[in-house]
Amino acid sequence: MQIKKLESGIDIDTSILRDRELRSYMIYELLICCIFLPPKVDHTFIVQFDEGQSEYTLDMIFTQIILLKSYTIVRVYEHFSMWTNF
Repeated sequence: MQIKKLESGIDIDTSILRDRELRSYMIYELLICCIFLPPKVDHTFIVQFDEGQSEYTLDMIFTQIILLKSYTIVRVYEHFSMWTNF
C-alpha cells in the first residue's frame, strides 16, 4: 500500500497522536491557552532597587504571560489565508 504524500513530502495520514513533534507542539499550545488569572486574586510585589522601589501586581505579570495567546491570531491567518500557501 502506497502512502499518500503532499508535494512538500508530509504524510497526509499523519496524526497528532502518532507524531511526537506535533503532539509536543499541541501540548505547548494548550498550556499557553490555559493560563488565566482567577477573579479576586490580587497581590502586589515590591522590588527594591538601588535608586528606589517598584511595585508589580500579579495582574501585570499575568497580563504579560497571557499576551502569548495572541500568536493564535497569526496561526489562524496563516492557516486560512490563500497568500500563505507555499
